[in-house]
Amino acid sequence: MITSAAGTDNYIRCTGHCDMFQDEQDRWWGVCLGMRMRDSRFMMGRESFLVSGKWEQDGWPNIDTIEVTFSHHVKTTIIESPKSGLDWLYIRNANLQDHEIDDRSICLLPSKADLSRWQEPVSFVGKRQRKLEGHTSVILTASKDGLCRAGLVNYKDEHPYTRIWYDSGKRIVRFGVINNAKKILRGHEAKIENDIEELHLLMKYTKKQLVLQYMEKDGALETIGTFDTEELSNANFVGPIIGVFATSDSNCSPPVLFKNFRIDQ
Repeated sequence: MITSAAGTDNYIRCTGHCDMFQDEQDRWWGVCLGMRMRDSRFMMGRESFLVSGKWEQDGWPNIDTIEVTFSHHVKTTIIESPKSGLDWLYIRNANLQDHEIDDRSICLLPSKADLSRWQEPVSFVGKRQRKLEGHTSVILTASKDGLCRAGLVNYKDEHPYTRIWYDSGKRIVRFGVINNAKKILRGHEAKIENDIEELHLLMKYTKKQLVLQYMEKDGALETIGTFDTEELSNANFVGPIIGVFATSDSNCSPPVLFKNFRIDQ
C-alpha cells in the first residue's frame, strides 16, 4: 500500500509504501517509513512508524493519519537477547581490531583517516540516536604519550556532522559543524591551560538545537557550541549516529580510552 503526506501539514512527512498485517484480535495495522518534519527541521531522518487501519472484506485497505503517538492499547513482548552489543554501529569498512568495547569502556586505536574521508576506515563506533530530545555523554581519558584528536560526534555521513573533540597535541577543545550540501563549515576552540587526565564531553539535543559542552575533572561545565538542527537537515533520509572517534597523523599513536558512554534511548 502507498501512503502520502503530500499537500498536508502533517508532522510525519515523506511517507512511502506501507506493509499491512493483522494482529491476534484481527485488527489491521500498517508499518511504514516517515520523517518528523517541522519548519524545515528533520534531524532524525526517516524512521519506522506503526499506524492503525482497516481492511473490510471486498474493500480497499485504509489507514489512519500517521502520528508520533496513538491511544491504542497493544501487548508487547520483550525478547531477551543472549548477546549484548548488537546496537553498536561502525562506519564504512571498519578495522574491527582497532575497536575494543566492553560494558564500561571503549578503546580505539586512532586512524589516520578522519570523519570526512569516505575512502578509508575511520576509528569510530556509536549508536543510533533514537530520541529527538535527550543527551549523550562520555569521559575521554587524555593520553600524554601520543598526539591525537578524539571526541564525541553526531554523525550522518561524511558530509553533515557535528562534533566536540580534544586535540592533545595543541591542548585545545574544539567544536565543529559541517554540512557540505549547505556550505556550512564553522567551529570554535578553547584552550586547556592545565594538564588533564579526563575530559567530560556532553551533547544535548532537542527538536530545534544541539548544544555541545565539556568539563574538566572537578571543573565547571562549559558550552563550546550551539546550533540549529536545521543546519544538519538535508534533503535525504539519513538519520544520525552518536558515537566516539579517534584520529591521528601518526602511525604509532597509543589507544584512546573512553569511559561511561551513555546515550538516551
